[in-house]
Amino acid sequence: MDRFENLNAIIRGLMANEHVSYRIPDSLREKQRMMRALMNVWEPCEMPAEWFTMQDAELQQQAEDKGSVAVEGWGMQLWQGDITRLKVLPLMS
Repeated sequence: MDRFENLNAIIRGLMANEHVSYRIPDSLREKQRMMRALMNVWEPCEMPAEWFTMQDAELQQQAEDKGSVAVEGWGMQLWQGDITRLKVLPLMS
């Protein structure tokens, strides 16, 4: 299953759970926005295991697309930006 089909299946599962129906957008960015919007109002419930596998694959791909920023060093640090990109490394004694 390609990424577009995967996103469509995730969105359809979320819409079915909420008993709503919307037109699924064509672009990758808009599909991702719709998925995120539906996830924000989704009431957690039992879903097929394969749905969670598809969701995990998409979220992992989104994280990979954004990239990560390693934070090293001692003491307090200030980060301005998307905190989901931070990769905090353990302190070595």
